[in-house]
Order: sequence, then structure tokens, then C-alpha cells
Amino acid sequence: MTDQTGLSLPKSNFLSVFCEGIFHGMYTTLFCSAMYLLLRRHRRKSKGITNTIMTILTVVMYCISTVHLALSVHMNLVALFTQKAADGGEALYDDQGSPFYFGQVAFEVINCVLGDSIVTWRTWVLWGRDWRAIYFPCFLMVGSSVTGSVMVYQFSLSPPGQPNFSNNTTIWFSIFGGFSFLTNFYAVIVISLKTWLHQRKMKRVSVDVIVNGPRYYGALFLVIESGGIYCIAVILVIIFFVQSSNVVIILADMLAHLTGIYPTVIIVLVCLKLTQHDEMTRKEATLASMQFRGHPLATTTIQNEPMNNSKTYPLRPMKFNGLGSHIEDSPAGGSSDDIDDSEGLSRKESDINFKQHDVVIDFDEE
Repeated sequence: MTDQTGLSLPKSNFLSVFCEGIFHGMYTTLFCSAMYLLLRRHRRKSKGITNTIMTILTVVMYCISTVHLALSVHMNLVALFTQKAADGGEALYDDQGSPFYFGQVAFEVINCVLGDSIVTWRTWVLWGRDWRAIYFPCFLMVGSSVTGSVMVYQFSLSPPGQPNFSNNTTIWFSIFGGFSFLTNFYAVIVISLKTWLHQRKMKRVSVDVIVNGPRYYGALFLVIESGGIYCIAVILVIIFFVQSSNVVIILADMLAHLTGIYPTVIIVLVCLKLTQHDEMTRKEATLASMQFRGHPLATTTIQNEPMNNSKTYPLRPMKFNGLGSHIEDSPAGGSSDDIDDSEGLSRKESDINFKQHDVVIDFDEE
């Protein structure tokens, strides 16, 4: 069957395998990086349950992505070379009830729900483990699980030769995609809101701390961590599916790997302490060090060279009880390398070690 774009099922499925191979290669690189960081943390210090859960989820999602690619390759080999689908013969492409077909859809649904759960976890962490912040996304994930299961069931009931874009599958796919989109869009909104509230709080005390490089780095990490790119991909898949375009086959198979790539990138950012939570913690640590030394609060910049008409106060390494970004182990337990970076904020007495740097304070000339 050829759609209005002139793209036939054999061509779209062949192109989808090619794109899947590229995305799976990217995913493999990220997976190896994430596993190295997770296992290194687990081996050195942290053996918390959060690290263990994230390690298991990372492995499961990568295995699902790999199996999805294997099923896609097998289906294309059989359809193109055994069933001669390119010559117009009946093929697996036209049999949605085949286990090879609806099995791929099932794996896509599982990976999508797992990815949404990691995004929801990051939202929960960023909002200080406040369960009220994730009531809505948890409801959406339940809806995604239910509608995704019904969608897979509808695919399994499809007789051979039924169009890929039947009414039942289109309706359930649209509902499932809508739930997944809302889950990630909610994360974009609340994580952006939390970042804005924190910046407003810092401005209220007349402190502007730059500790993470240029500001566009923070904006880029915010888009990645909150799921902005993933939301766009989901919307595109829904649009092409509703329009009964075979392009959706390519996008859906790419999305099957993107649902694993996206949360794996979040895990890597957490391990490297490049998330919004880490940035806010570093800013609060610098503010706490300023207040501890008793200097007046003004515009504070961490940089290599002091600015003109300013005074530089070198901060030597020091330890005190309070809120900071570098938390050392104490006999009471806990570890600074735990992937759940909110645990360090709840410790009653944590030893904070500020690395040596220069804090430049500008004073207004009278």
C-alpha cells in the first residue's frame, strides 16, 4: 500500500530499519557510558536502592530496544526476500496480527512507559520528593499503560490484509500518544517552573551565581532533562499516524529507541552532576559560603580572572554543617555518589567541602 506521499510499505519499513540501526548505535554508546558511570559509583561508594533500580531499568530498556531492532530486521528479511513484498506479494507488512508486528508495538509501549517513569522520578527529585508534584503524571502513566495494552491487543486481533491505519488502532494509538505527551509536557512545565522559582529566589537576595559555564548550557540541559525534544517527536508521530502516512512507520521505529535514549541521557547527566538540581545546589552552596564568611551579598561570579574595579576573596577549603554541593561520607552513612542526588539535601549533619576558587564581589562606587 502506498500513501499520499508515494512511500510504499516495503520502502518505509526498509528505511525504518536503516534509521533504527543509526539510533541503536547512538543508544549503545550512551548505554555503555551510563553503565560505566553507574557501576563505578556502585563499586566505589554508593550501594543505594536508587542506583540499583536505575541500573536495572537502563539494562532492561536497552535489551528491549535491541530486541525491537532484531524483530524489525527479521520481519524485513522475511518480507523482502522470502515473501517478495517489493514485487507486490502478501507480506508481514500487511499482517498486523503477526507476533513479529504487534510484538514490536508492545516493546515500544513498555519502553515508553519506563521512560516516562524516569522523567517522573526526576520531577519528584527536583521538587524535593514532594508527592503532590507527581500525582498527575502518575495518573497519566497509568492511562498510558492501559491504553497501550489495549492498542497492542487491537493490533493482535487484526486479520491479514487489514490496513495499518484502521479506526481502532488509530484511536487507541492517539490516546496512548496523548497520555505520553502530557506526561513529558508536564515535566517540561514543572521543571522549568522550579528553575524559574529558584532563579527568582536567588535574585531576591541579590545574588547571581554562575557556576556551570555559559547560561545556554543550562538551557540546553533543561530542554534535555525535561523532555522537550521527546515531546516534539511524540507529536510528530501522532500527526503522521492520524494522517495515515507510511512515514509514521519510520518515526515510530525511531521513537522506539528514542524512548530509551532520552532517559539514559538523563541518567548520564545525573551521574555527571549536570542536572538542574545540581546547578541549584551549587548556587546555594556558594550563597551559603558567602553568608558564612559574613561578606555583603552582591553580584557573585566564579571565574578564572578577576574583573576590573573589583575585589577578590579567595576561599580556602573548609568544612561546616549546612547545605552544599560537595558532600563527604560520614560514619552515619550515606554517599555523595548516589544517583538520587536529593538524598544529600535531607541529611541532618553533612560535612561540606568547598573546593578552592575565587569569588569576585563588585561594590558600587559611592
